[in-house]
Parts: sequence; C-alpha cells; structure tokens
Amino acid sequence: MENFSEIYKMYHPRLVRFACDFLPYREDAENLVHDCFLELWKNFDHIDEINNINAYMFRLVRNRCLDHLKHLVHEKAYEAQAVTEFKAREGALELMSDSAVIADEMLALVRAEVGNLPKRCRQIFLMSRVDGLSHSEIADSLGLSVNTVGVQLGIALKRLRSVTDRYLS
Repeated sequence: MENFSEIYKMYHPRLVRFACDFLPYREDAENLVHDCFLELWKNFDHIDEINNINAYMFRLVRNRCLDHLKHLVHEKAYEAQAVTEFKAREGALELMSDSAVIADEMLALVRAEVGNLPKRCRQIFLMSRVDGLSHSEIADSLGLSVNTVGVQLGIALKRLRSVTDRYLS
C-alpha cells in the first residue's frame, strides 16, 4: 500500500474499535489512533521497511493504549496524593487556628487572673515573669525576704494553674 489515505481509510475504524477495548472513553481512543497515524505519516518514507502494516498498526495502537492507561494510573495517584496533602494542610491550618484561639482565650484568662491577684502578689509575679528579675532582686527591690518572694510566686502560680486547668478540662 503506497497511499497513506488508503491505509487510513482501511485501518482507522478498526483501530478505533480496538482502542476502545482498552480505553474507557471513545474520544481518547480516537485521539490516540490519530496520533498513531500521525506517527505513521511522519515515517511514511520508511513504510517499505514494515513487513506487515496490519500487525504494525495494531501493535502501535495497543502500546499507545497501554502507555495512556499507565499515565492515567500515575495521574490518579498524583491526584490522590495532592488531595491527601491538601486535607492534611487544611487540617493543620484548622488545628493551628484552633490552637491560636485557645491560646488567645487562655492568655485572656491568665491576664484576668493576674489582675485578680492581691496587689503585692501581682507585683512580685510581674517582676519575676515580665521583668525577668530573680527572687533575690525582687526581694531587695521590695524590701522583702527571698522566702516571702518565693511563697508569693507560689501562690500566684497556683492560682494561674487552677484557672488554666479548669479551662483545659
């Protein structure tokens, strides 16, 4: 067969039906067969080297169908992985947003409780936790014993811990 159009007319419908046996969509089968004919057209100068054009075309279509199916499998796997990663990131963002809300609420509770501490206890707590002073520095600054500073910090921390424990439970 020397004429490309004769080959096309003879094999196109049969090759499309053959490809439809492999592929779920007729449109994919038709596109794939057209690609095979395009390849044949590009190499038409070497058509004489093909001993059996029938076997050649069916083998070419079969191999292209299998490649297409492999590609679909990889596409689906990639899609599933992308969805999984998206859901994980979405969950992490929700968790972070929930954590931020919880942290804000706890911070508000702690600030409120610090405001409810007795004046001297609050002053010692703030000097320790906000200003970063040591027990002895606080004691020297306020004219108290180091033991008194430790006891007042213990009272403040116990009250704050009870507020946060109640919130978390």
